[in-house]
Amino acid sequence: MLYLIGNGTSIPRRTLLRSVTAFRFINCNSCGVALQNKDTHEKGYYITPKIKQKEDTIQDIKYLLFSQDVQAFHESQNAEIKSVSDDHSKLSHNHNSFICKRCSDLLYQNKYNVKDFNSVSLSKIMEKVPKQSRIMLMAPLNEFPFHINRKLLLDKNYKPTLVLTKSDQLISKKSLLPKVLSHFFQSYFKINMDLKDPFPIIAISTKKKWNISTLLSMMGKESYLIGNANVGKSTLINSLIKSYIGFKIYFDKRGKLIKPKNFDSIIDTDMNSFIKDQEAGVSYVPNMTQSIQPYKISNKIIYDMPGYSDGSVNENIHLESMINKDWLQRIRKTELQSPKRVKKKPYSTFTGTENGSVYTVGGIFYLKAPPNSINKITKYIPGEPKIFRDMDKALQVFQECLQARTISSHPLTKYCGVLPELCNKDKFVRYVIPPFQGSIEVVIKDIGHILLRPTGAYNFTGLYEIWVPRGIEVCIRDPLERTIELLNQHYLQDKTVTSPCPKDLPLISSTYLMPNDEPDPLSKMKSMYIERTSHDLMNQKHINDNALDIVSKLHSTPPKLYWYYKW
Repeated sequence: MLYLIGNGTSIPRRTLLRSVTAFRFINCNSCGVALQNKDTHEKGYYITPKIKQKEDTIQDIKYLLFSQDVQAFHESQNAEIKSVSDDHSKLSHNHNSFICKRCSDLLYQNKYNVKDFNSVSLSKIMEKVPKQSRIMLMAPLNEFPFHINRKLLLDKNYKPTLVLTKSDQLISKKSLLPKVLSHFFQSYFKINMDLKDPFPIIAISTKKKWNISTLLSMMGKESYLIGNANVGKSTLINSLIKSYIGFKIYFDKRGKLIKPKNFDSIIDTDMNSFIKDQEAGVSYVPNMTQSIQPYKISNKIIYDMPGYSDGSVNENIHLESMINKDWLQRIRKTELQSPKRVKKKPYSTFTGTENGSVYTVGGIFYLKAPPNSINKITKYIPGEPKIFRDMDKALQVFQECLQARTISSHPLTKYCGVLPELCNKDKFVRYVIPPFQGSIEVVIKDIGHILLRPTGAYNFTGLYEIWVPRGIEVCIRDPLERTIELLNQHYLQDKTVTSPCPKDLPLISSTYLMPNDEPDPLSKMKSMYIERTSHDLMNQKHINDNALDIVSKLHSTPPKLYWYYKW
């Protein structure tokens, strides 16, 4: 078996493995980091396949068994494959795909240190993207407006396309995606971002293969996938590889891109194995991709970029220290979530009380409703919901659940998804939701969203509030699918609909971080709203009106008092 090294020389694989310390011969197939076998504490540490010896540790044996195909290695000792060269560029799938020990531990044993998977600053990412390149800014639709970088979308140095991923987690019908949703967001961004030159927008679902072929057609000859961690960049790459039999391409030691030319010449009896060999590393742990990884798909080169950090509030927050791994895996692996929930929208009934009853999913957040309000809650966050008489009782129960796991099973253990870190009220902050009439969606960044629908006769008895772990961002929005469906009805009746997002009725709003002991949150919210809009006076509304007069009455058009979101 032969391998091509940086200077174009082909050498036997056996020699290559013996001399792996002499040069970088390949990158990790999952995270893209250059492999090395010198320092176990550095990224890319790799154990070379070899015949087992007595000094091998059980950890080394597990690593080799899981991450390398040992049987294929032995069978291929005398085999040769044609390597990629300038004159004869061909591929063979018969090479092994090596991964570093860190990725192997993560993918096959669920063992990892989150600090080993750090994000990269956006400025560092963009240094690797040539000016005037086509960038595909990816953000999950179900967490809108989070993960959308306004500055990057308006940057004239690049050609941006906004790709809204995971749309099946919010939209039940594919028919809303192609024209209506794009038209809706084009109008929204034009009004709220002062957008003069519109950029392409597309919503996709890799799980259901919605609009994947359309997205590929929108890409240029070379495109860069940009976005925060866990927004679906690598998952999209794998979907395209499976649909169009794409493959990885590599850089040589001089940084030159090695581009296979004769992909059609591959004659193979096990194409599934070849495709699996080419796939990007995907994990529920953020920032698994650690370096630029280029792929050639349908005569286009697509660069899978590492997840970037944007300096947001929760930049240094690690959910791994708060939520147990099983719950966190279900939250992040949206492909495991049932599509029936999106279509049928099952709900729980939650009544607010004077004592401060709370609704929670796993103890990850606590929603407190005004006294005597009756609410229907549809959650899009995996896990069993539970209602407690107050937050203190919930924290006490979850403490007991965690203690009981080592002795006997607690009857409420199935409702507990947090670690001891989140069994302390001091670890939470109080966000107050601005007044609303009708239904809203509460979005918790990197967690998911819930649909909140008050029922019965309207009667204002106080404000809703949500307690979340310190550093986690929360906002609210009009129910997106319903808003888009209404636009679709207008669009079918009148093709000239141009303004589905009136500026005087905001679609989204930030929540208000409130001191725990604040007795009059509505008055405090007003002063905070005035401060937030001090540089945007055109959007200041109702600051001279009596807030209680406004919220005490049911309006035909919801006034959305103190709704405001700063991009």
